[in-house]
Amino acid sequence: MIIAPVDGVDYLFYASGDMGAGQFENLNRPIRAQINGSYEGKILRFNLEPDGDAGVLDQWIPNDNPFNGASQSAVWSTGIRNNQGFAYAEIDGVKRLFGSSHGPYSDDEINIIEKGKNYGHPLVIGYAADNNYNNASAGASSSGTATGTLPYIISETANASAIGANYKDPLFSGYAPTNTILKNIWTTNPNNANWPSEAWSGMDIYTDKVIPGWKNSMVVASLKWGRVLRFKLGPSGESILKIGGFDTLSYFGGQNRFRDMAFGPGGKDLYVVMDASTTSSGPSSAFPVVPNCRGCVLKYTFLGYNSDGNGKSLIPTTIDVTEGTDNNCSDGTTITIDDSNKNLWVPITGPDGNIMAEIKANGNNLGTITSTFYTNAGTIREDDNKNVYLDRNLTINPQYQPTTPVNIRLYLTAAELANLQSAINSQGASSGVAGITDLSIFKNDDACGPSINNGAAKVIPMYAEAHGSNGYVLQATINSFSSFYFASDNYSVLPLQLITFKGEWKNNAALLNWETVNENNTAEFVVERSLDGSNYSPIGSVNANGNTTTNIKYSFTDHNAASQPAAVIFYRLKLVDQDGKFSYSKSISIDLKNVLDIVLFPNPVKDKLNIRIKNRNEQNITIEISDIQGKKLVAEKRLISPNASMEFDVKKWKSQIYVIKILNDKNEIISVTKFSKM
Repeated sequence: MIIAPVDGVDYLFYASGDMGAGQFENLNRPIRAQINGSYEGKILRFNLEPDGDAGVLDQWIPNDNPFNGASQSAVWSTGIRNNQGFAYAEIDGVKRLFGSSHGPYSDDEINIIEKGKNYGHPLVIGYAADNNYNNASAGASSSGTATGTLPYIISETANASAIGANYKDPLFSGYAPTNTILKNIWTTNPNNANWPSEAWSGMDIYTDKVIPGWKNSMVVASLKWGRVLRFKLGPSGESILKIGGFDTLSYFGGQNRFRDMAFGPGGKDLYVVMDASTTSSGPSSAFPVVPNCRGCVLKYTFLGYNSDGNGKSLIPTTIDVTEGTDNNCSDGTTITIDDSNKNLWVPITGPDGNIMAEIKANGNNLGTITSTFYTNAGTIREDDNKNVYLDRNLTINPQYQPTTPVNIRLYLTAAELANLQSAINSQGASSGVAGITDLSIFKNDDACGPSINNGAAKVIPMYAEAHGSNGYVLQATINSFSSFYFASDNYSVLPLQLITFKGEWKNNAALLNWETVNENNTAEFVVERSLDGSNYSPIGSVNANGNTTTNIKYSFTDHNAASQPAAVIFYRLKLVDQDGKFSYSKSISIDLKNVLDIVLFPNPVKDKLNIRIKNRNEQNITIEISDIQGKKLVAEKRLISPNASMEFDVKKWKSQIYVIKILNDKNEIISVTKFSKM
């Protein structure tokens, strides 16, 4: 049973088997799976609440069930042998109900359950087109002879055609042997333990992203061989995709019958229910991986991957590298690294559930970890020094930075590497990357964004190698997390790490502040100014500390900024090494549209103070004049033109220093000056 919606309304779906008709001790029982008026061999649908129809029974049957007639019928779909499990999920925006059903000797089925459809039993077993049940029947007697009430199948294809438009093939048919092999199954192997029918039972759909590669996977419990199987659903859930060349993957093989399974909230926990009875048809070939625990519910929690003998992650190479949204920062899954997994490789996945990065914390509790990654589309990226770099960067933000070194694995696609290999910069130079081993990691403290901060520090990978057929991975040791970029080993990095570079308007001048760490033979910082953001000229320099691992703060004031004929001024730093090599910082800008040039006269003043304000735009201001003790003598709001003049009578004011503040319409101070009263 399952409760699932149809057109937004929840209903109860109930699977009813064919009662073993025509087989073994039910050899002579009529087969009714194709009789619409019978509830045997059907999927039934019921209301969750009575709908008000007359009659005790009809009020529980939906009025739009497909086989309603003079009396209403609970039948939703037909031709079912014995549906053992249900699962409902939305895949790529399409909502579907799935069911699992046992085959007679083979051809266990996964079906998409739909209104009014006929799934063929006992006329079609598994796929109609394979005709593997031609000249056989869907059951056997205890002696291995096809007898009883089950019809002899002459042609599955013809039977499907005769059923007509309502016939529906299974989404997947398991262990479908050839016609020759199948006809020998019940004559040479009367013991059903040897039949290739696994007896799939309860099922669920994994739509989360925590377990890499599992998103949109169907997971099914196996009665006969005591295990859990995973199928990867294709787009919209209409197909089964191969995983590393295989239709299914197997997990938790054991000695017991797995009756049902379900995922817990959060995407990490999987529960399996084991029969209390003994194994009916032989244990899994992988037993006893799972404990012999009849009648138990077992919980499995995904924590991460173990390391191989070389310290690499044992993550399957069949898992693809995550794809993001072009020219945007995409979120990675939020993970937690604590005592339960601090010595495992803990994966971070992207929106598609595929791999983005892995962290092995080496005993550090990092707490909750958020992440983003940027994927660039279009022309290959290059920095201010004409270095080209990979079209992917990642940012990882732990709740707690590690106190000892940790290991990381960062993933990129084969297409991204190929694009960098063939890249030519704007000066005609190649990227210097011939293969993955030419790539290094460049780490800095910027947030996720489209371009690298030139304060990046080089991190040499321990391993740089392929991941499957469409991806690559770089593994390295780091002391802290931030942003990570990828470029040639010969990528030109700054002789220091530039942590911040900011500018502000203060006291009628542009004040620039920057902070560095890990200076290594740094000589000076040349400050350059531009009026268009492209053409820069030097306006001054600041000597560097030179060699230090501590944070150093610097500043520079451009007193000529207000006289520049531009509404926005751009600045950058030329970071010069002691051997003459240099690199450029990112550019910053200061908006001068609301900047004021103030002239006071006379100063000192005796009677009348004249204030002339030259500004670039008409704007609302507040002018405040205070004495040296901070007492406000003037506080006026004014709308000033691009060239404004105003006069204040200060004849009766005390002889002392006064302060003039001008604030914009956001109540921000944009100018401060002083005058003296005689």
